Amino acid sequence: MEVSLIQALADVRTRLGQRGFNLTGIVDSRRFDAEVPGGRRLGEILPGARSAMVIAAGGRALWEAITEERRKRGEETGAATDPIDQFSEKTIHEEVAWLRSFFPDSRFVATFPFKEAQKPLSYLSLAERAGLGTTDTVLRLLLHPVYGPWVSLRGCLITNLVLPVSQPLFEFRPCEGCERPCLTPCPVMALTPEGWDHAACMGHRTAGPNCLEGCAPRLACPVGQKHACGPEEMRHRQLAALP
Repeated sequence: MEVSLIQALADVRTRLGQRGFNLTGIVDSRRFDAEVPGGRRLGEILPGARSAMVIAAGGRALWEAITEERRKRGEETGAATDPIDQFSEKTIHEEVAWLRSFFPDSRFVATFPFKEAQKPLSYLSLAERAGLGTTDTVLRLLLHPVYGPWVSLRGCLITNLVLPVSQPLFEFRPCEGCERPCLTPCPVMALTPEGWDHAACMGHRTAGPNCLEGCAPRLACPVGQKHACGPEEMRHRQLAALP
């Protein structure tokens, strides 16, 4: 059965959405590579790359999909292997295999931010150019118009096919006119107008069971508050981010 490229993209996005990867956007690889430094370019991972689909999850959808799948298998979410990374890698590789079966003469490569040391990419820059939010924020995090700071970048699918690109959200400037409640709630004032004091943040978090209920500045952001992680996911992510 022949599948058009547009239909294939729609099918991939539908399946990803059903598994909690509810945010995707596409960038022009050559344009992106012209704007980032060497060593972090898409064409260095896949020579001849023309497009890249950035895959992300907003809100609780991904955790809910993972929890349901693990429940069906009788597994606990607190496994030694990170269920979020494991599920992301498995799902995206399945989509790559599906695309290869319909477009055998084309090339596809999947990369992941949790494996960035192997294939470094500027994931925040990719996400911004793919229309998944803005990084021009007080939090120094990607903010989405609906999900706010509750967006998890999960992977990037690079191909030599020319795909229809997404438009960046140039008009989305959430911190302009905001009272910036994110600047005050951190117990060690790790977030300042100049950026994060990562040493203070990590020192506080590793000194005891601190901030397991979530990052206070992030929780204070008024954008997308209703999409914040639930308690189980929040604890898991906070622990997983510790050294």
